[in-house]
Amino acid sequence: MRRRFVTSLSYSSKNYNMLPEKFQRAIELITKSNSPRVSFNVPVNDSYSNVHIILIHECNATLTRKLVEEGYLLYMTDKGLSVSYI
Repeated sequence: MRRRFVTSLSYSSKNYNMLPEKFQRAIELITKSNSPRVSFNVPVNDSYSNVHIILIHECNATLTRKLVEEGYLLYMTDKGLSVSYI
């Protein structure tokens, strides 16, 4: 079975890749939440060669709890809460 990656990002010299089904599941969780503010493919240092795949600007605690329970890695950046999956 060949795995295809949506995109990858490098942050602090680490590479995080998200499979399409994990990306889709994260979007499902986000859209079921109560009015979050989210951006996609946000540049880390104003360079599109290194992006945050999903960046949450505002959300409630339930959304962060659900993402963590599903195995997503959340980390704060100066632009918001970045979501990735390892």
